[in-house]
Amino acid sequence: MPGFFISETKRIKAFLFEERLSAAVLSFSTLFLILSRIFPTSPEILGTLLYYLILPLLVVTLILHRNPIDFGLGAGLWRVWLPHVAVACVLAILLALSAARIPAFREFYGGTRGPAAGRIGLVMIDLLAVEFMFRGFVLFGLKERFGGGAVLVQMVPFALFHLHKPGLEAAGCVLSGVYFGYLAWRTDSLWPVYIIHCFAALAIVLLT
Repeated sequence: MPGFFISETKRIKAFLFEERLSAAVLSFSTLFLILSRIFPTSPEILGTLLYYLILPLLVVTLILHRNPIDFGLGAGLWRVWLPHVAVACVLAILLALSAARIPAFREFYGGTRGPAAGRIGLVMIDLLAVEFMFRGFVLFGLKERFGGGAVLVQMVPFALFHLHKPGLEAAGCVLSGVYFGYLAWRTDSLWPVYIIHCFAALAIVLLT
């Protein structure tokens, strides 16, 4: 019996070593998402930066020994992503105008007050961290192992991350999560997704 468990322990170690990149990315990203809920910060933006940007960057550089640029921070295929950004930003305005008529959205976003410049700055900083977590750390961390399948994997935590939002928005994150993931994967960059996400979020915040 002891020999069996020794053998299984060796197999587990071998498995984790073979899948070390995927194991590290999925384990740390899940841990950071949990910690952000257990140990929230005040103001909230500090926690967002810590759990979704700073800590993942430390894992990339100090544990994985990878270049952060390889996790979506390069410009990528900008000639491909520019048309996506142009069309998606127009659609974002139309969707924001529609959302402004829905009570759940007005109730959730209508309480966001203060100087417009301050709100814009907070949204841009917040989404930079969020995008690096999902479209940078998770997507590009899993791309080597899963290829295009990483697009679908990152969609799951991204959609669950929005459960506290209005129901229609949370459900829509399944589709937007797949599109955002595809766009980052296709263009080898998270920047087009960041621009679209910022534009959509700011439109909703400022119009509701």
